[in-house]
Amino acid sequence: MAETNYLSIVLTRDYPRTVALADGGEVVIRPLQAADEAALLAFFHAIPAPERLRVFRDNVVDPVVVGSWCREIDPRRVLSLVAVEGGQIVADVSLHRDPRFIKSHVGELRLAVAPADRHRGIGRRMVLEALDLAPHLGLAWVDVEAVSDDSDAEPLLRELDFLEAGRLPGHARDITGATADLVLFTRRVDPSFESDIGGEE
Repeated sequence: MAETNYLSIVLTRDYPRTVALADGGEVVIRPLQAADEAALLAFFHAIPAPERLRVFRDNVVDPVVVGSWCREIDPRRVLSLVAVEGGQIVADVSLHRDPRFIKSHVGELRLAVAPADRHRGIGRRMVLEALDLAPHLGLAWVDVEAVSDDSDAEPLLRELDFLEAGRLPGHARDITGATADLVLFTRRVDPSFESDIGGEE
């Protein structure tokens, strides 16, 4: 399938988007930009170290890592949205697409919300934004890995119709060495049209 720029058109047409929250606040949701490097690094620094080391696959407080995400933006492979309030990033959601054909229709969703901004509905809205965009990446399924003792993630995912697909005992470990189960959730998204993004590039 030949690629077009339709995904870029959608991102340009629909974002930035101002969203009202239940507490009366507002956030602006938009794609990650190269200029976000410092703000994204500050966002991750606000997340406690034990949580960072247990939840994230990468060293998200390493300027080299975060800098590469901001400089090498390719939404066909990693589609990242941020929520901004008062000039600060308060949430980040990303859809990771494996370009190899066998899994090119399955995306992995990753979500982070600043501790001070949890329970405001931001995480829920960010997940919904990612699900709406998933078909534009050619995705039919969205998977999420959650830690079993995360009191926020599992209820949110179940509320949004994600189904538990498997549980790996003791596969998540924090900085203290404490372990928890790693739970795989999955949800089918509406493949209402055929994406222009094909398999391995």
